[in-house]
Amino acid sequence: MSITEVIKAELSSDCSCEEYDEETGESKLDEQGEVVMSIVCFGCYDDDKTYIQDEIITTWVERNEWQMDTPILVNGKRMTWQGIGGHAHTTPERLIDTLSLNGDFILRFTLTGNTLEVVRASHDELGAFFEFAKIDESELEDE
Repeated sequence: MSITEVIKAELSSDCSCEEYDEETGESKLDEQGEVVMSIVCFGCYDDDKTYIQDEIITTWVERNEWQMDTPILVNGKRMTWQGIGGHAHTTPERLIDTLSLNGDFILRFTLTGNTLEVVRASHDELGAFFEFAKIDESELEDE
């Protein structure tokens, strides 16, 4: 049976916490009808990171019959302001940390069937693209 369900999520280094109206239980809106952002962060980054790890990465690992410590190869394209390619070795449990930057960024995860793709945007990148593959243990020993 083929899985065609698409799961998408976004992780941003910028706070996305909103002000809520305690009477209505809905987001507060300004005069233009835009959501009022909170001046205090309530942990949205950690919440979003946990959701992606639990719902997308764990599902991806299960669909591929891997483990959270399975060695994977990250192939990146269009990275940095130079648009270069590169690769890294990591595991599913460390994937978010591997793709994160020391600065502002957005990671957009798309899981289609058993294929995970991630696009990263930052000050220097408009769409760095990442694909992933399992690494055989013998390949790790050769390096």
